[in-house]
Amino acid sequence: MKIPERLPHSLHGLRMMINYIKANYDIKTVIEIGSWTGLSAVEFAKNFDKVYCIDPWEATGEINTEYDMKEVEKIFDNRIKDYDNIIKIKATSADARGSSLLPKKADLIYIDGLHNYDAIRQDITLWKDKITKLITGHDYWPNKFDGVIKAVNEALGKPDKIFSDTSWIKEI
Repeated sequence: MKIPERLPHSLHGLRMMINYIKANYDIKTVIEIGSWTGLSAVEFAKNFDKVYCIDPWEATGEINTEYDMKEVEKIFDNRIKDYDNIIKIKATSADARGSSLLPKKADLIYIDGLHNYDAIRQDITLWKDKITKLITGHDYWPNKFDGVIKAVNEALGKPDKIFSDTSWIKEI
C-alpha cells in the first residue's frame, strides 16, 4: 500500500503559512508533533534554525493502522538525512514532553499528530507552557476534523489565521 503524502496544493498552503510566519514573527525553534514522512519537517528546516520532530512512528489511535509504520519512518529518515537542524524524537507527544533533547522553550509548535478532539486538547495542554510565540497546527477542516476545530477553539480561541492547507496559527 502506497504511503500517502501531502498533495502539492497542501504543500503550497504550508509554505504560505511559513512565509506568513517569517514575515511577521522572529521564529528560531519549532516543535512538530506528528511528522509522518517528513515533508513538513523539511519545510520547517529550510526556514527555521532548529526543528524538533516528535512522532512514535507506530500504529496509534484512529490513523496509521493500515500503513507500514517502519516504512513511513524509513521515508522520514531518508528525507531528513541532509538536514542537521532536525532533531528526531521517536516518542508519543506525552512521552516526549520531558525529553532532554528538547529546549526548555520553543518559539512555535505545529500540532499534526492524531486528528481527534482528545488528542489535540492533550497536545495543546501538554505543550502550551513550552511555547513562547505561536501555537499552530494542521487539519482545521470543517466537516472532516470537527474534533480538531472544537479542541483548538476551546483551548485557544479561534485561530488568528487559517491557510489553504487547513494549517492554522494562534499567537500566544
